[in-house]
Amino acid sequence: MERILWDAKKFSVGYTLMDAQHQQIVEMINGLIDLSETEFTVQEALHAYVKISQLVVKHFGAEEAILRLEGTDFLEEHTKSHDLFSDQLADRLAHCNGLGLEDSIKFLANWWVAHILNEDMKYKPLFTDI
Repeated sequence: MERILWDAKKFSVGYTLMDAQHQQIVEMINGLIDLSETEFTVQEALHAYVKISQLVVKHFGAEEAILRLEGTDFLEEHTKSHDLFSDQLADRLAHCNGLGLEDSIKFLANWWVAHILNEDMKYKPLFTDI
């Protein structure tokens, strides 16, 4: 599986903290891609999933707080998207046995890139950079 190439021009939402967190999560997904190309243990896969899950929870909380402060009209929809992803990620984590790692990585990579480019770009006009 190909790594996600971070392109600031393509992925930047105009808010430094969000961009940094997005990039960090992409780097962690890339770490999972690297791991999947080795003889990994179930513990290594589980550890990587837990780390990503923790950062995602932190990121979603920060992003939703910022959008709430801005009074955006799409906060509820955005939060539902986060909740659905969090549920799916938790389900994958609960069933993590090292098998199906490639499928889970594809899910993470595809969802994350699509979310940034389609959902998070909706708030880009709100910020020139804070």
